Amino acid sequence: MPILSAPSIPSSATNDPVLAALAAKRAEIDARRGALSEQLTTLERELATLDGAMQLLAFPKEAKPKARVTSSWRVQQVFSFLRGELGREVMSVLRIANRPLTAQQIGRTLCESRQVTLDAAVFRRLCMLIVGNLRRRQARGFVHSVGYTERNAVLWIMAPANAL
Repeated sequence: MPILSAPSIPSSATNDPVLAALAAKRAEIDARRGALSEQLTTLERELATLDGAMQLLAFPKEAKPKARVTSSWRVQQVFSFLRGELGREVMSVLRIANRPLTAQQIGRTLCESRQVTLDAAVFRRLCMLIVGNLRRRQARGFVHSVGYTERNAVLWIMAPANAL
């Protein structure tokens, strides 16, 4: 939908009450269009969040049973992460959760979405990678640490400007 600019009114017609009423009505409709555009943007963001949550929670009927990983393989070998994929998935989990999460909670969500069960050593390594990724993103302003749990785990949330 193209955005139209305000029409120019000749200076001789500024005293005409009909043109003044039409101009006022146009300004009212334009303001309403702006408000509706903002509402549409918000609704699209909420739909994207719901779609992501549904994908995270939906398991296909042909889902394989969870694989059990008990060795100390590197996390990248277990998850087969491509370059930058861990960061994208971490941000996706934070976006969908829409609440502060710890690195351990993010790690559990990633394991559930990939249907992988990790032993303690590999899970700790995954959490350390997540924390490192979150710290780098915090330096760039994409996430914020907003507090600590009772066990002193850092709580992370997306920066408001990046919540789209």
